[in-house]
Amino acid sequence: MAKVIKQPNRQDILSLIVNYSGVTAAALAALVAGGDMTPGVVFAPADSGVAIAAIDMPVGAIVVGGYLKPDVVMDAGATDTLSLGDAVSATRYLNGADVHALTKVDLALTGYQHTAASNTLKLTWTGGTPANLSAGSGRIIINYIVAGRSESTQG
Repeated sequence: MAKVIKQPNRQDILSLIVNYSGVTAAALAALVAGGDMTPGVVFAPADSGVAIAAIDMPVGAIVVGGYLKPDVVMDAGATDTLSLGDAVSATRYLNGADVHALTKVDLALTGYQHTAASNTLKLTWTGGTPANLSAGSGRIIINYIVAGRSESTQG
């Protein structure tokens, strides 16, 4: 006869928001010089194709949901895209998501459990004509749990 051993540990899903924006090189320099840096990732034309550290996840984190939502079109050409990944896979959660369309794009859910070597999520913008970048913004919502974490028990 089968025996069922209940798992009593429970945890809430944690969420975070990563804001991103695109600006001209001059605008980025002015932001840095003025010390007026809003939390998030700010892309300038020279950043096209560069993976930029966006957020550190806890070791053991497993992404269980989330999405990209552009608010203002990135304007460096007709093929502006964003990818989201880590040191192991640069496109683990987003692979060239179109940020020219103002549509929500769900993150790919892989079940991957982050380690100390892969806990920094990196955002990569690739612009059609990077020198033309002057605007664009949006946010990425990431929902995750942490393996081995328990907040409450049941049963």
